[in-house]
Amino acid sequence: YRRISKKDSGNSWFDWEPTNKGYRYFKWERLRWKVLKNDGKTLLVVADKAVDYKPFDEEGRYVTWETCTLRKWLNDSFYHTAFSNSEQNAVVAQKVVNDNNPDYGTPGGNNTNDKVWLLSIGEVTNEQYGFCSYNEASMSRIVQPSSYTYAKGSRKDGCAWLLRSPAQNGN
Repeated sequence: YRRISKKDSGNSWFDWEPTNKGYRYFKWERLRWKVLKNDGKTLLVVADKAVDYKPFDEEGRYVTWETCTLRKWLNDSFYHTAFSNSEQNAVVAQKVVNDNNPDYGTPGGNNTNDKVWLLSIGEVTNEQYGFCSYNEASMSRIVQPSSYTYAKGSRKDGCAWLLRSPAQNGN
């Protein structure tokens, strides 16, 4: 087990829980991955549980995937913490296509080269990846929180995923 403090949580749950004395404890678990696509050379994988409870952009700006703080964190701190050296050697940077929002045309921004990224609207509605179509509610698009994510303030009954695709108003 490990613990996080209020200052590390980035959340306000300490304000409504007076008995925690400034810390929350969580079970440290290795990430497990689900394979969405295997083309014989590379795998596209997604974590089987939420890996953190963070905003798309720490500064609350209306930004695209290319410039959001979550992208920087995923490809730096998260990448170096979540993967061993041998696993890092196996991860290959990929061209990540950042399409416009299919309903509103909100610009998706420039394509990027990333080792770790959020899925797009097109990917979480791809039936070949095991998801339902765009207009259907789907349990396949709800992820359970890890013990760490829950300690940071996520809901216990499931989390909606953040996507790299822009919303109607660009956030």
